[in-house]
Amino acid sequence: MGGTGGRGGPDLGTQRRELLGSVSAIAGVMWNHGRGMVAEFARRGIRHTKFSGEEMADIIAYLYFVNYADVRGTPARGARIFEERCSLCHTVGAGNRLGPDLAGVPQLNDPIAIVAAMWNHAPRMEDESRKLGVLWPRFQPGDMADLAAFLIAKRSEQPRPEGR
Repeated sequence: MGGTGGRGGPDLGTQRRELLGSVSAIAGVMWNHGRGMVAEFARRGIRHTKFSGEEMADIIAYLYFVNYADVRGTPARGARIFEERCSLCHTVGAGNRLGPDLAGVPQLNDPIAIVAAMWNHAPRMEDESRKLGVLWPRFQPGDMADLAAFLIAKRSEQPRPEGR
């Protein structure tokens, strides 16, 4: 998935149309792929894995979500969004302002982690916004993908401290 893992089957992170349907549509894709999987398991000497209903629900949810959540953003647009809505309090590699330098915040290396960190940060940000008299930043569709793409790209450019 996403270039990580084995190479025996398709990249499950690029099956957008097939895995964005209903639960029954995803189950149909899995069923249609099952015969080939049984043959490949036999060829490799791998025992067929059985799943409980809950485990299968988790797998289907994951396959749906990983493709749904993987929206490609544009770092250049994300840089503008960051400058307009985030740079009053944050930098990426230029030291702390009111908020932390986001280059040094651990585990902000994927869009879901970034959105979770923003959500968790919201109460403090609300307090600080009120104190400063600044408006709460609003995002249009696609802005979060662009912002995440910018942060991930910018963070990858930053030198890593010793021991990380």
